[in-house]
Amino acid sequence: MSISRFSVLKPSTPDAIFALVGRFNLDKNPNKINLAIGAYKDENQKPWVLPSVKL
Repeated sequence: MSISRFSVLKPSTPDAIFALVGRFNLDKNPNKINLAIGAYKDENQKPWVLPSVKL
């Protein structure tokens, strides 16, 4: 049995953005909007451009 070269690595801290996405997925509010990732989609998974960006 050999020792993995990765065994010396320490676990990294959790990514804050992925944590927000996890909290978003748990939220049951039907009016929520995921602004964490940068690509926004409507309930049909079609791209949605924020009205403020369209101006």
